[in-house]
Amino acid sequence: MFQAGYSNYENRYYSLSDYGESDGRFEEYEFKSTMYDFFIRDIATFQFSEKSELEVGGEFILHHFAPSKIEVTIADSTYSFLSGQNRQANELNFFGDYFYAFNEKLNLKAGLRYSNYLGIKSFVEPRLQVKYMPDKTQAFSFSYNRVSQAMHLLTNPGLGFSTDIWLFSNEQIKPAVGNQFSLSWSKEFRFLNIPLSFSADAYYKSTINALEYRDGFSSNYFTSSNSFQDSTLTPYDITTSGQTDSYGIEFLLEKKEGRLTGWLSYTLAKSVSLFPELNKGIGFPSKYDRRHAFSISASYALNKKYQLSANWNYGSGLPLTIARYIYFSGFFDMETGSSKISSFQVPVNTDRNSYRMKATHTLNISASKKIKLFKMDGKLELGVYNLYYRKNPTYYTYGYRYLSDQSEQSNSRIYSPQVKMVSLLPILPYFNLSVLF
Repeated sequence: MFQAGYSNYENRYYSLSDYGESDGRFEEYEFKSTMYDFFIRDIATFQFSEKSELEVGGEFILHHFAPSKIEVTIADSTYSFLSGQNRQANELNFFGDYFYAFNEKLNLKAGLRYSNYLGIKSFVEPRLQVKYMPDKTQAFSFSYNRVSQAMHLLTNPGLGFSTDIWLFSNEQIKPAVGNQFSLSWSKEFRFLNIPLSFSADAYYKSTINALEYRDGFSSNYFTSSNSFQDSTLTPYDITTSGQTDSYGIEFLLEKKEGRLTGWLSYTLAKSVSLFPELNKGIGFPSKYDRRHAFSISASYALNKKYQLSANWNYGSGLPLTIARYIYFSGFFDMETGSSKISSFQVPVNTDRNSYRMKATHTLNISASKKIKLFKMDGKLELGVYNLYYRKNPTYYTYGYRYLSDQSEQSNSRIYSPQVKMVSLLPILPYFNLSVLF
């Protein structure tokens, strides 16, 4: 089986300010971060018998990264700033999986993958899965996977809008390598004559060479034109590597048959990071440490064409780094006795990721109809996202508000620092048309 594909990722935002030229500030600002991949893959399958099968293949992937490009327009002049890290990287992989069924109850799947990030490093990645089915209604399985990835995703550790930036490994930053173990059990049964299935999965994953911003740095390095004035500093100088351990257990109860179908799922998880150069070398919650996740979904088929669906999702708050103190710069006039405090803030941070965002939850509903479009099967769907307009946190930012004047004789004012939550996705109706061809 031969495959070829292309994908393109672009993160862009644009702002237009009303500052005049005399103010010395930009009138237009545009930030853009892009990444595109092109791949070719070929897979061959060899069936030796009903009990054994071999699948082998190879692939070549071309990556192109442009982490940051900024264009600033002041009056009629446009200035461009580049991160200087635009690069192309190639990846060559070979893999094979062997499946063998000892009998109707026990089978094994063993594989090996050779990943070569050309010019950087290569890895041998084994994988194994053993599945045991004592009867037709239940199954036990154990799996182990070793994976590597040369692409690193950087997200903000603290406040402010998180601009996701992708970086590729080089001589300074090694590819991330993860080892994952999992155990699972599934069971099909009937309750009040209703066919149901239940599964439980426990996992543990350890990742080395994970990447984080160093203290004092964030995506502001990529989004601010001032950052590019220091030509000696590269994106790899503002990051540091460490280890992340994640573990948890997932439960799923599902109804697959009948006009009414759906599921209930719950995940209890924990993820801890240990970076020698962060948080005084003490472990801290990773940026993806979400303790609880719950989901309930239901679909009802009115007939063969029409279907109603609804789902509700809940997730506990993600970790966040917030300042313990905020200092405001200012001055005191000895002659008049007046003082003035500016809006310039100097935060003094707490331990890394020691706070939590608010929990998120949304209710989404939809109605769909199966259609024929140019003799092809399709589906028309109308829905509403976040039906009850829950203001879920997208990010947090520092702010302040004025209190009353300190005294009638003084021009000084009292400031009250605040942490403000920003929510970007309100109630949102949507329309979707899909066609199978």
